[in-house]
Amino acid sequence: MVVVAAYGANRGAPLQTRTGGARIAVFRNAAFLLITEGVTRIASIALAIVIARGIGPEGYGRYTFALAFAATASTFADFGTGRFLTRAIAHDHARASLLFGSTLVLRAVLLLLSYGIAAALLPGQPRQDVLLLALFLLVSAAQSFAFLFRSVYFGFERMEFDTATRFLERLLATAGALALVLLGFGLLGLATAFLIAALIDLLLVALLCFHFFVTPDFSELRTTWWPVLRTASPLGLFGIILTLSSNTPFYVLRASTNAAAIGQFSAGVTPVLALIPVPVTIASAALPAFSRLLRTSDAEAVTAFHLLWRIFVLAGLAAAPGVVIVAPPLVELVYGSQFVEAGRVLQILAIGLLGIFPTQVCVNFLVARGKQVTVVGIDAISAVWQLTVDLVLVTRLGVDGVAIGMASSEILTTVLFLVAASRDYQLPQFRRLLPAIAAAAAMTAAAAAISAHTIWWLAIPIGALVYPALLLLCHGTSLHELQLTNILLRRPPD
Repeated sequence: MVVVAAYGANRGAPLQTRTGGARIAVFRNAAFLLITEGVTRIASIALAIVIARGIGPEGYGRYTFALAFAATASTFADFGTGRFLTRAIAHDHARASLLFGSTLVLRAVLLLLSYGIAAALLPGQPRQDVLLLALFLLVSAAQSFAFLFRSVYFGFERMEFDTATRFLERLLATAGALALVLLGFGLLGLATAFLIAALIDLLLVALLCFHFFVTPDFSELRTTWWPVLRTASPLGLFGIILTLSSNTPFYVLRASTNAAAIGQFSAGVTPVLALIPVPVTIASAALPAFSRLLRTSDAEAVTAFHLLWRIFVLAGLAAAPGVVIVAPPLVELVYGSQFVEAGRVLQILAIGLLGIFPTQVCVNFLVARGKQVTVVGIDAISAVWQLTVDLVLVTRLGVDGVAIGMASSEILTTVLFLVAASRDYQLPQFRRLLPAIAAAAAMTAAAAAISAHTIWWLAIPIGALVYPALLLLCHGTSLHELQLTNILLRRPPD
């Protein structure tokens, strides 16, 4: 059990561990998940660049809309059962088989319902996109079931299984897609490669789950399916709202402009999407830790929350201005001059990184506390805000207006989540962020000067060195606090 000693007024208080004499495992959940996301995102970005440069904004817009369409159906099929399963297994390993059996049946029923509706919508799409959308629906269906098996890995806090299998899936998908695209099979060839990789991955994760962890037990299905659905439904609504919010720009642009505009927006949002898994991954690793700590002491859990929240704010303060500075030349270098509008989109979306990073900590802390309804409510408010701004600005500013809607929604979400997560508790100490803001401002000035007078990409490594050095120098953080974070995210002994 990890016990976080109170710090703040007493910053030197140690973070201790009670292991009953057993040694804490040396690897960390977050490390494995970050490796997974790093590899998969690099592969996905490389593939996206090849596709975008090869088929231009219009073809890239068709491709990304198909992804958004399939992701929406997949989220309705999940309906929170995956995250519920992780949390439930983390609380009670003994009931893992029964919980797994119930969620597996629920996932199958929900998938049939949601994908049936999606299939009914296909005839209303442009004829050239119908087959492409159908293939991506099959891909997301296979990935949906694979994710449920991975939820078991997360519940047992064995993220190395996720790392190995997702690495293989991305390798197969990327290699196959690149080969078929370069051979001239186009978007349909790409979707076919994704489908083959997804099916192989589903088979592998299922076999590993059955061999090393649990097999589904359906003996109590009649009495367990409803409690599972009832408990998971707030998480499901949260996921649906989040997905709809993320995909709102694609639907708004599809209705108001054309596929080329979707391609411009997609090129701008891709680097942001590549960064988002970093906070999402670390915060996901903290979910079972929050759950354990809340069983023993609210004070310890809140202390852990304040620590991780501030660390994530520090990361956002570095990421946002850095992306703003390098966005235009980066997009032109990667995608080519035909995607010049995407540079402005990326600059606008970078502002939202200030909110995306700390928001992930708040979400997982609220989920660990069982405040799923609160999470759903906040995301609903933010989704309505984003949709309203998008609809108002898209006719005036085009893709820039949609980007403004997304970025402003992220900032609003951060404020609301922080207030909700801190309800009944003390808010984090904002004055401790002042040195970090000064360090971020100095880093931004240095990176901007370098970008303007020398080779622009030098601003990235120099900023990456200057910011942490200034943080330590200005006491914006300390090595001790980083050690506390390290210990918190370790997997406890079995």
